[in-house]
Amino acid sequence: MDPPPLPDGVLLQSVHVDDRGRKGGWRVWADGRHEGRSVGEADWQAGPAIDAAGLDEIQAILDDAGLDAMAGVHRPEAPAEHESALWFQAARPGCPPVTVGLLDGARLPGLDRLVARLAPILSGGALP
Repeated sequence: MDPPPLPDGVLLQSVHVDDRGRKGGWRVWADGRHEGRSVGEADWQAGPAIDAAGLDEIQAILDDAGLDAMAGVHRPEAPAEHESALWFQAARPGCPPVTVGLLDGARLPGLDRLVARLAPILSGGALP
């Protein structure tokens, strides 16, 4: 299973592909636009914009996350019954894009911590 394309201008993208191939997720553009897509929907829907302070905080979180060490495709030790994937992609200014793929229910504690730090910004479009 290949990662989804990362559109030019997207800072962050997280896409889940379920065992039936349906996709859902969220993404943040470098200009602060924030979009989401429910599983199975074809189109991305606009969410609350992220302000400059929120974008700065996202950048600081990404810089501190150790993305390069997480990069690559990760699989669970035990074979999965159903194929699924979570693709987390970041395109930080001045750095090559990084893709982290979690296949068939694999977990990566560093990515869990990263997403938990991003959640307050993504949920409201601004710093709490």
